[in-house]
Amino acid sequence: MMGWTDPRESGRPRGPGGDRIDDAERTRTLLEGLDAQAQALAALDDAEAAEELARAEIARTTWADRVRAVAATDQATDSLIEVELPDGQVIAARVVAVLSDGVQLADDLCTWIIRSDAVHSIVGVGLRTREATRIEQRLSVTSILREWAHERRPVQCVSVRGLREGTVVRVGADHIDLAEHERGEPTSIRRIRTLPLPSLWAVRCWS
Repeated sequence: MMGWTDPRESGRPRGPGGDRIDDAERTRTLLEGLDAQAQALAALDDAEAAEELARAEIARTTWADRVRAVAATDQATDSLIEVELPDGQVIAARVVAVLSDGVQLADDLCTWIIRSDAVHSIVGVGLRTREATRIEQRLSVTSILREWAHERRPVQCVSVRGLREGTVVRVGADHIDLAEHERGEPTSIRRIRTLPLPSLWAVRCWS
């Protein structure tokens, strides 16, 4: 005699072994699938958010921040960069400091100040960055020039008009007064020439 079968059981799915899958198991399986999908979507959202954050960080980066990171290196050979001026001249030297409006470089013979507006291109910077400290934010081209003027150090000014040799005798808010003379002859002053800072590309100070 055949056994009685509950009509409610006849339409329920069975597992691989023929056992019926009850409602609780089907619900658990459904929830596990939804949870896996949610985790996959969350991982995708996290990756997109991280990528967007990286793009935003790069968008805030300045070339000065990248050069400043080069200056922070412990190895002198690692802090060498090449700066191209508007006329194509290339200055290859070690990064000493990044100023609020320029960069200070040095080699065995001299120290350079290059105004930011005169930087045509740079070779040798990496992807690392470093923001300016409060002291570095106050350090400017004119502050270095005032130090050189106080020490009466001979300089060479580089501009679109060429080279001018002499000694900086005064530094104003937007200009310098250059006592023009041959290198090594500071007492043989030919004239005092006033040079607006925007006209200068770079200033070299001999060691």
